[in-house]
Amino acid sequence: MYMRSSLSDRQAGIRPLKKIKNLRMKVNILIIFCLALGFASCANNKNSDAETPAAEAGKVYTPVQLNETIMALENSLEEPMLKAEAEIKVRSSNANMAGVAQSAKAMEDSIQLRLDAAKNLSPVGVGGEDFKVVSVRYFEFLKSIYTTYREMAEAKDDNIKMEKAKQMESLMNSQADVMSTLQQSQQKYATDNGFVY
Repeated sequence: MYMRSSLSDRQAGIRPLKKIKNLRMKVNILIIFCLALGFASCANNKNSDAETPAAEAGKVYTPVQLNETIMALENSLEEPMLKAEAEIKVRSSNANMAGVAQSAKAMEDSIQLRLDAAKNLSPVGVGGEDFKVVSVRYFEFLKSIYTTYREMAEAKDDNIKMEKAKQMESLMNSQADVMSTLQQSQQKYATDNGFVY
């Protein structure tokens, strides 16, 4: 695998950091794809963490409102993700792994706010529970990317770095399925409840 870090790689002059940069490029592609989905699925909504759409437990929503709330949670990640990716790029190019871990952790925390909000939503309409579950899994998937980023940056042992690189590769391979599942769930929820998103 291209992420393998062995003694022969080091002897050949191939640095593990360069391999990590290649992996980060794939993550950047994933982030861009996620942002594009957000732009396509809802009006642009730029919120800081302090303005994250609150999901009040027990609040009654219409199906349209539930959909819009979930999409607002997703769209509110735009700025934090762009900031994190820029920081990670600069810090990794300077071999500042502690800084990479710090940026990834900040993004994990930012996604966790949205994840908690999504979990607190009251599902409504036909298929509301299914749509909520798929949406929660989507936020968990996004968080897992940054968790893996952080764990790779914090790893001191080459074997752990390799393990995390394989984990990141697995995440990248499952990206299309996660996105497709979210889109299909959202489309079904909209159709079943008589609205177009």
